[in-house]
Amino acid sequence: MKSVYQYCLFILAGLCWLTACGGRTQRETRPADPSTTVMTPSTDSVRTDVQPVINVYLENSGSMDGYVNGVTDFERAVYDYLSLVRLATDSRMNLFYINDRIIPQGDALQDFIQQLEPASFRARGGNRGSSDISETLHTILQTFNDDQTVALFISDCIFSPGKGKDAHQYLVTQEINVRNHFATYIRHRPMSVVVYQLSSEFSGLYYNKSDNAMRFEGKRPFYIWLMGAPEYVRQLTRDIPNRIKGSGILHSFVVSSANEPVPYAIRVGSGTFELDKQNPRTTLKNLRLGTRGRDNNARFTVDADFSSLPVDENYIMDTAHYDWNLRDYTLTLQKSNISVSNFTNSLTFSAPRVSNGTLEVSLRMDFPTWIASATDSIGEAPQEDTTYGLEYLLRGVYDAFTHSDTASFAKLQITINP
Repeated sequence: MKSVYQYCLFILAGLCWLTACGGRTQRETRPADPSTTVMTPSTDSVRTDVQPVINVYLENSGSMDGYVNGVTDFERAVYDYLSLVRLATDSRMNLFYINDRIIPQGDALQDFIQQLEPASFRARGGNRGSSDISETLHTILQTFNDDQTVALFISDCIFSPGKGKDAHQYLVTQEINVRNHFATYIRHRPMSVVVYQLSSEFSGLYYNKSDNAMRFEGKRPFYIWLMGAPEYVRQLTRDIPNRIKGSGILHSFVVSSANEPVPYAIRVGSGTFELDKQNPRTTLKNLRLGTRGRDNNARFTVDADFSSLPVDENYIMDTAHYDWNLRDYTLTLQKSNISVSNFTNSLTFSAPRVSNGTLEVSLRMDFPTWIASATDSIGEAPQEDTTYGLEYLLRGVYDAFTHSDTASFAKLQITINP
């Protein structure tokens, strides 16, 4: 009995010793150095890595027959682009014809392309005698039932209300309808829209604004629309080159409702100034004129990561798309190596004298100038490089995304203190 009692005391003493050591070890542990701590985002704020569902809608109205008469750049470009989309996302791709209704065509891309002929267009049915682009876009927007859907719409984008109706009288209504459809959608979830202009051989009947048919042989523009959640649209614009088969992409139009902040910071040593200790990334003080060489301007550089934006590098590198309020400063843009600095671009501001205050910089969401020159405003006869009513159509989309003063792809704010 005594030995059992002694054994219990021994066990109890051992437990007390372990507890004391554990507590001492915990008390002596030093806090982590904040400069070496890796911050892991909360899973609540990070989108899971889910590939989108790609829905492709190819308009098969009568005006599209001329693009698929024989082997054309239209067929080459569509096949190449859709193949690249599938490779870039490894996503399920659903194929459809569309006119006044959606006509499923399965998911076999090669068969879909091989059957692009006027006879196949006619055989698939639907109302091929008129094209209400605003209603077609509305139909596509109604198919978005979650954020994991991306839509591709392929069309000549010519509005044709049908026989005996003057399309010109309906263009403003089309613009308003398009604006309303997209504005209603982005009120509930974010979206980016990219429209590519391409060109192809055309051999067939062209229907003018009065729906009168005339034979045309030559080049005609067509358009590929990319619509979906901003992160998926950005992935596709980043991973798919502009040099697709056929004519390649001639022009592009981009709008987005994402309006998400981009990472940026003042670059250390980019001028004669001091960084604010509390806000070193966005606030500098005691900015002074340079003293080396011939250029004695006051200057500083802001590094930014624009990799999340849906626009291409040419757009980002054009100072004409930027606004900034302290106009004593001039802006110079340069590319950066993101693998080295974690930033994609640098913005350098310089001035012959120091201007203190809050520098507000905006990368505007501009309406492209190419659209006016690519618009046929008459609509009587086919033109090789213009589309009837195009500006009304894209202006409607643009107005839906730019109705407020937040219509920009990115905003930066730098405080310059004395």
